[in-house]
Amino acid sequence: MKLSQLAAFVAIADTGSFTKAAEKLGVTQSAVSHAMASLEAELRVGIMTRDRGGVDLTRAGQRIIDHARSALRNVEQIRLDAQSTPRVTDHRIVIGTSQSFSLQLLPRLISEFRSRFQNLEIVLREGNDTSIAEMVQERMVDVGIVTLPKTHLRTYPLLQDEMRVVLPERHRWAPSSSLTVRRLAEEEILLPADGVEPTLRELFQAAGSRLRVTHRIQDLQVLLSMVAAGIGVTVLPSLALPAVLPDLRTVPFEPAVRRQLGIAVRGTPEQSSAVMAFVTTAQALAGGSDWCARTAGGAVVPDGVAAR
Repeated sequence: MKLSQLAAFVAIADTGSFTKAAEKLGVTQSAVSHAMASLEAELRVGIMTRDRGGVDLTRAGQRIIDHARSALRNVEQIRLDAQSTPRVTDHRIVIGTSQSFSLQLLPRLISEFRSRFQNLEIVLREGNDTSIAEMVQERMVDVGIVTLPKTHLRTYPLLQDEMRVVLPERHRWAPSSSLTVRRLAEEEILLPADGVEPTLRELFQAAGSRLRVTHRIQDLQVLLSMVAAGIGVTVLPSLALPAVLPDLRTVPFEPAVRRQLGIAVRGTPEQSSAVMAFVTTAQALAGGSDWCARTAGGAVVPDGVAAR
């Protein structure tokens, strides 16, 4: 059974005419007649009748027409999926990423990316949100994982992530189901050097409260150890939190506070097949519930360029 036979069958059923079906398919009427004759011979049953009034499907034809349409749709989808798969002709891609993204999401993304494009060299450069944006702008990296918005960069949305207050397990607020900014203003805050501070300052300013930052820590493990020791509390994105937090508790804000992550790219991404492959791979993974299970906001539906 050939696709050309099924295409002729569906075209005839849609137009009610061999002549119109031939015009629709861009072939001769004799080609359509030959396709139908060979299909009926292969099926060993008549699937349509033809008279002066036009063409009608037999009972057998009525039973199989939906299957024929489905087969053609599946073939077209195969073609579209194949054409939409990026063909990577570059040999190297440099990715700027932060600790908060690297902990939970980057290993899965790199694994998926390598399985798809085995001959592509992947180079990682780590920094905080500000430095990653600068690296993209200065063409030190091809793509960077950043918090949005970044109005001076071309960006693609990726996913949302909820901010959490991290407390020692014996802290007075540890049993709370949520915390307000005003309550947090009573605490000494330890902050990661990873882009959280601007968001917190906006929150505290909106609440009319003062943000008391006592230490800024580069290493997340050191930061969490200091919180566990009772030196202060911190605020981290959910994606930055390890799966196991000994001696610590995490509490969401009330109301919830979220950040949106995106992919910043240098120049026009269409100029690099590796960059477009990275964007489409990351967005496809972000749409999976298993990849984003730890995020409060779930995945962001890809919608092209968010900012230029």
